[in-house]
Amino acid sequence: MRRFLAAAALAAALFAPARADDPPKADKAGAAAKSVRDQLTELGQALQKEMGDLQKQFTEAKTPAGKDKLREKAVKQVMPAYADKMVALAAAHPDDPAAVEAVATACSIYQRQDDGDRRIRGIRDKVAGKGPKLVAGLFLAEALKDKEEPTPEQTKEAEALLAEVVAGLKDVKGLPDHLAQGMMHQAEASLKELRTFAVGKVAPAAQAKDLDDKPVKLADYKGKVVVLDFWATWCGPCKGMIPHERELVKKQAGKPFVFVSVSADDEAKTVKEFIEKEPMPWVHWFSGPQGGVVRDWNIQAFPTLYVIDAKGVIRGKIVGGGEKNEKKLADLVERLVKEAGGA
Repeated sequence: MRRFLAAAALAAALFAPARADDPPKADKAGAAAKSVRDQLTELGQALQKEMGDLQKQFTEAKTPAGKDKLREKAVKQVMPAYADKMVALAAAHPDDPAAVEAVATACSIYQRQDDGDRRIRGIRDKVAGKGPKLVAGLFLAEALKDKEEPTPEQTKEAEALLAEVVAGLKDVKGLPDHLAQGMMHQAEASLKELRTFAVGKVAPAAQAKDLDDKPVKLADYKGKVVVLDFWATWCGPCKGMIPHERELVKKQAGKPFVFVSVSADDEAKTVKEFIEKEPMPWVHWFSGPQGGVVRDWNIQAFPTLYVIDAKGVIRGKIVGGGEKNEKKLADLVERLVKEAGGA
């Protein structure tokens, strides 16, 4: 969702001009009233201007505290205020084609909040049109699915919402083509992820080639704890985790454990050249940027790490780098290796 819908919706709302098929309506006094799309465009332009002003102030800020204050103002105050106006506009005109873009833009703003799922749920409850409800439902499902440790109830609700979106998109009218296609792709991919790659599911088969073009597969490591690390040499957070991963592999040496980095680079040669300069002394697979196991496992962000226990069950999924995720990875691997009989 954050990869497609947020960008598509914001672009549509912030920059889309009024269309010829959205003629202004006349009010009772005979004056031309602004169309819903005109109003949405004006809101987007006003938001863009205010965010531009804040960006200028951020650049000129002299202290980290000053920058933090401006960042918080943008995320916690300015953007939500415009999102509220967009939701009100969509609620007042649920059948207007622009309402779905208003809801999508508002949801993409709300998902930046700590309580994003609560706010998006509020949108879904408030809007009446089928299109706007499906958009809000998709964002809500993604917010629930992407929680750090979703409960079984949240996972179940996310799956139900995604199934509703897939079914509803087949007969809903009024959605812009680019948005409908993007929603269907996202909903189907996320539904597959929940049903196939959720924690507690048996890891599906994974096959690839190593850096020397020899076939490899996940089944080769039966009986061992496996970390599948989806990464690329162009990914900053991925590279930032390498020193920690080296320590992890060193600590688990001789135990029932294997670390597998799956590259999404354009060429295996790139990875070879990289690890000659930056030692990564563990197993390497090559998948490529679009196909192979990266596509099969529905990887949408890098790094993404799946931790699989010695019985072949997915026990953890970690998205993104940083100290918090590094510790989470180390703690989970340590626990699972002990379960597998590692000293």
